[in-house]
Amino acid sequence: MNFSKIIMGAGLVAASLVPASVFACSCSMPGLNTFQIGLDGLIPENAGGITWNASFASEDPADDIWVEQVDGDTRTRVDFTVVSADENQYVIRPTSWAVNNIYRFHAETGEGDGNDSGYLYLEVGERIQEVEIQVGPALDASYVSQLSVSGLAPSALSLLAKGGSCSDEFQGVALDLWMNIPRVTSGGFNYTTLVDGEVWAPQTSLCTLVPPGESWVGRGRDRLVLACDSTLVEEAYRLESGSHTVTMEARLPGTDIVFTTETQTVELTCPEPTVVDECPTVEEASGGCQSTAGVSTWMPLLALIGLFGWRRRRIA
Repeated sequence: MNFSKIIMGAGLVAASLVPASVFACSCSMPGLNTFQIGLDGLIPENAGGITWNASFASEDPADDIWVEQVDGDTRTRVDFTVVSADENQYVIRPTSWAVNNIYRFHAETGEGDGNDSGYLYLEVGERIQEVEIQVGPALDASYVSQLSVSGLAPSALSLLAKGGSCSDEFQGVALDLWMNIPRVTSGGFNYTTLVDGEVWAPQTSLCTLVPPGESWVGRGRDRLVLACDSTLVEEAYRLESGSHTVTMEARLPGTDIVFTTETQTVELTCPEPTVVDECPTVEEASGGCQSTAGVSTWMPLLALIGLFGWRRRRIA
C-alpha cells in the first residue's frame, strides 16, 4: 500500500477543516516617525507642544530633534523640552512658545535606535520628518463633546486572531462611532473608546501597527463589531450580542485637557439567517435537490471519496 498517498489524502481533509488563520504569522511593518497635528497646522497655545510619534527615538529623544522659530525669511534655532506622553510618543515644546509664533520641527531617527522589536522598520526616506506649525489661541477646555453613532451594518470583517496568527476574517455587523471636538486640534488628540467601562482597542492584524491615540480604523473614530459566524478572533475583541454602553474621550498629549462624551447605549445583534430553498417542486423535480451549503463543507467528503476510490482500485 502506498502510504504517502494516504497521508496526502488525510492532509487534505485536515487542511479543509482548519481555518488558514490558525497558522503562525510572521511579518514586518513600518515603524513610526510622524508629527501629530491637524490639517490646518495650528496648535493651541495651551497645548503641551507638538506631539511626535517615534518607534526608534534615541535614549534621549532630544538628540533626534532640532527646532527653528520662523519669522518671515529668518529661521532661528531655539531651545526646547521633550517629555514622554505615551509609549513611542513624545511632546516637544519650544521655550519661546507663544500665540502666533511659527516653528519648524525636524526629527531624524535611525532604523533601530532604541527599539529591539525586530519586526519594525523605517525606509530611508521616512527617517527624516519636518513640519511647520503656528501656535493658535488657547483651546476652550469647557467645550462639550458629542458622540455620534452610525446604524448597524452587516460587513465582512478582519481582526487579530488568537494563537499567533495574523488575522481572522469573519462575517459580522459593524457600528461606527465618532466624537466632535474643536476642529483646530482634532488631529492632535489621543482618543480612547470605552465599551462597558473597558478600553476597546482591537487590532486588524498582527502586521498592522496602530499609532498612539488612534483606533484600528483611524483617529477620532472607532468601530464596534459583533461576529456572526465562527471565528478565531482574540477573546478581548469579541463583544456579546445585546446592549453595550459606550463613550469616547479625547486627551491633548502633555496636558490635563480631556474631552469626554456622554455615555450611550447601543445594540449589537446579528441579522436573522436567510434560508434559501433551492429544491424544486415535485412537478419540476427531475433529480436530487441542490444543497445550499458552501463549497468548503464538501472538501473533506471529496477528499475521502478520492482516497477510498484509489484504495479500491489498488485492491482490485
